[in-house]
Amino acid sequence: MKVLLHSILHPSFWTYLMEILPEHEWYVEPADGFQRGGVPRDHVKYTVVPINSKIKFDVQIYCLSTHIDCFDYMIEAFPIPMVYLNFERTPVPNLKIEYPLISGCQHIASKDYPNIRYTYVCPSKTLWNVGWKGDIPKVFIPAQSYLQPQYSKLFFTDLINKLKQTDIPLEIIENKTRTIPFQEWRDFYIHNRVLLDCSDKSCSFCIEEAMTLGMPIVTRNALEAPLMLRDRVDAFLRWNFEELVDILHKFTEDYSFAAKWAERSRRRGKVILSVEDTRSCFNKAFVDAIELFNSTKNPFEKKVQ
Repeated sequence: MKVLLHSILHPSFWTYLMEILPEHEWYVEPADGFQRGGVPRDHVKYTVVPINSKIKFDVQIYCLSTHIDCFDYMIEAFPIPMVYLNFERTPVPNLKIEYPLISGCQHIASKDYPNIRYTYVCPSKTLWNVGWKGDIPKVFIPAQSYLQPQYSKLFFTDLINKLKQTDIPLEIIENKTRTIPFQEWRDFYIHNRVLLDCSDKSCSFCIEEAMTLGMPIVTRNALEAPLMLRDRVDAFLRWNFEELVDILHKFTEDYSFAAKWAERSRRRGKVILSVEDTRSCFNKAFVDAIELFNSTKNPFEKKVQ
């Protein structure tokens, strides 16, 4: 099956998708930023194609979380069966045919949409093939762009500023987009003692990456986290600031304590991040999209408002 990818959201995820579904031929638009992020892709096969490509694709994947305003243009350029992908509560296109929607985030998904399926993002098993060591007693905080002035009123920003006033050793990574070379990025997970991810993103790739290699996790009981992790079973989710300080001190000062929670994180990852579930979800969605597309003479006809 020839699969075309639109609106690339996260290069690590697409690498993984190609990796676990090698039976398909993968094609990517060059304008979607697939080359950014420093994620190695030499082990997967794909072809970068222009927007006016004459290849007869079987199905296309369109990420609704980015560039939803380009949807009409895309279906005009590529009038082929459609699978939607979403990581936020983004409106679904107003089409009569309800093409399959795959959501990587359950708590905020379009639950009223009748043709929705769920699967968590799984980091590449080829690239994330090492284990946590925790030999650097620091708290890894992937701040991304959340410490920029425009986010000053967010919970996460206030929390990090308070933690900076403590004596807890912090490894804070501030970059607007993930442009750090892959090996350097992965090393933060391998060597730092614990992940603290309390960002206001609807879903966290960082948590999924930590679970993949078995890094201890501290997050908060909000957004997608409580659907993925169980408080005081797999990770720490419920705490006030004073409790958080004590927890982080415990992690940085007691390696055996951290190692116990690393194993719990790793075990939970094996349950939540299922290759089999992801394979089944996408393959069934491809078949569903093709059947729906072939069931009508107007496969992209819009609903009457």
